[in-house]
Amino acid sequence: MMKNDILQSGEKLIRVLALSESKAFVIDCKKQTMPYWTEKESLSEFKSISEAEMQEILGCRFPDADELCGDEKRQMREAYSIIASVVPFADDETERKEMIKRASEKHGITAQTVRKYLCKYLVFQDMMCFLRRKSKRAMTDDEKNFRYILNKYFYSTDRRSLHTCYIYLLRERYSDEKGRLMPEYPPFHRFRYYYYKTKRTDNFLISRYGRYKYDRDFKPLLGNSQNYFGNVGFGEVDSTIADIWLSDENHNLVGRPIITAMVCPFSQLLLGYTIGFEGGATSLSDLMRNVNCNKVDFCKSLGIEIDKNVWANSGIPMTIITDRGKEYLSENYSQLTDLGVEIINLRQFTPNEKGMVEQFFNIIQNYYKQYLMNSGVIREDFNLRGAPDYRKQATLTLSEFNKILLMCIIHYNSKRVIRNIPYSYIGKAKPFACDLFLQSYSENPDCFIEVSDEKLRKILLPRTRGTFRRNGLFACGLRYRAPNFTERYLRGGSAVVAYNPYNIGEVYLLENGEYTRFELIDSFFEGKTSDEAEKLCKDRNKAIKACTEESLQSEMDLGACIDDIIFGKQRVADTKNVRQNRAAEIAKEHIRKGASK
Repeated sequence: MMKNDILQSGEKLIRVLALSESKAFVIDCKKQTMPYWTEKESLSEFKSISEAEMQEILGCRFPDADELCGDEKRQMREAYSIIASVVPFADDETERKEMIKRASEKHGITAQTVRKYLCKYLVFQDMMCFLRRKSKRAMTDDEKNFRYILNKYFYSTDRRSLHTCYIYLLRERYSDEKGRLMPEYPPFHRFRYYYYKTKRTDNFLISRYGRYKYDRDFKPLLGNSQNYFGNVGFGEVDSTIADIWLSDENHNLVGRPIITAMVCPFSQLLLGYTIGFEGGATSLSDLMRNVNCNKVDFCKSLGIEIDKNVWANSGIPMTIITDRGKEYLSENYSQLTDLGVEIINLRQFTPNEKGMVEQFFNIIQNYYKQYLMNSGVIREDFNLRGAPDYRKQATLTLSEFNKILLMCIIHYNSKRVIRNIPYSYIGKAKPFACDLFLQSYSENPDCFIEVSDEKLRKILLPRTRGTFRRNGLFACGLRYRAPNFTERYLRGGSAVVAYNPYNIGEVYLLENGEYTRFELIDSFFEGKTSDEAEKLCKDRNKAIKACTEESLQSEMDLGACIDDIIFGKQRVADTKNVRQNRAAEIAKEHIRKGASK
């Protein structure tokens, strides 16, 4: 017999808490009453069992510590702290009573509760005994019916009201074969209580509005764009539709322009932008060329003079951060990796993870909105009843608005105070985007890739498969040629071809990173776009197809006439006296011609 042994004899179950020469200090594990001293000889018939066997007899099973949550661990520690000062004196009845009294007064509970905790701990010798887990109640038949109706009718894109679903509940579960309401049925307030008790907001929004709208409009924004900070070698890219209506020179409404921008998440400098009525891969190609260009020359082309330090960036950043828009996943955009650029595609609808470019759109539009209130700017009341039609207020052209936007950008880059300036740059640079960029760029000059505009233009061109044939290089349904490719024309084979969809007069053969120009053979298509050329080819094929049936019918008639002529003729000709036969036939032909005159 040893301390902490668990002994069993028949229905009796005890634990040994302490030992003396002739006595044992034990506690009844089933009754869980206060421990007592007893003679060792009285325990001779008891047999030792394990902790697991005792837990099975008492009908309890402790979970693993790793499965416990923080609240459960706290609950156990609080319960043990009540008896922690009592446990060392458990075998001394006088001291034990005194410590129980003190614990009762200290924690504001009765002495009986302290004794209950003490006995429970002495039985199991584990703080797990204080764990109180509520057993999961089985669902009633009514609750099962509630859950079925809610899942079927309420949590759906039909967005039925709770009361309508309650009517479905009564019709399907609480009416007889004739559709009459049963005498006993749950009232609406019970159905409503069950709904609010089990409601999960994310499940509600996804099931009734769809995953797309949930991700776009409701999902919590918990990301941090500063994850990408560190230097100026990053660029966040995104597009937005400007909150303004534009017109043409004749004051005809054109629409709302699309602004595509790249912002440095470290310095918040706008690296480049483009504006137009066409988005997608075209706007991204224009954006990259604007990011790469000399900004002094660019502003000068729009009639604005700036200092080089106001907008000093040129070249392509080493890392570009985008979302999963289809234009950012396009093949020609990913071709930037040919330059060594890393493209990070974030998860869909995560504007918080590229917050600098999202913030840029908000700031830049607030700059011009306050001055263009009656010039086509869309206000917050645009979808309210009785709101003015802002389309009729459109007065600016795209070029005029572009100039206004550019002046706002210059202010954004050079004079907007950045309040969350990195602490390491305090004293080194002013809290302006252009100053932060210049300072960081001077410390990390290799974080931008220098590339010529012509090479960048070719890299961003869409690509297709071309085929070498004897009569030229076939690409986009047209023929192209270039000198010194005789062997390729004769040998054949396929190749990668880059083309400009807005001018099919030339294509570029891409091999080993080099672009070789091929010119169009058919001059008829010179200066036309790929869409125009495709339409012409379709029109030609359509005209050919329309006449194919007539041509086939004519061939059939021709064959029939020839068959009629040769029908019944001798199949084997006499090959002797050919010259005499030819002379006789010529004489006959002369006689026929003379007779006809």
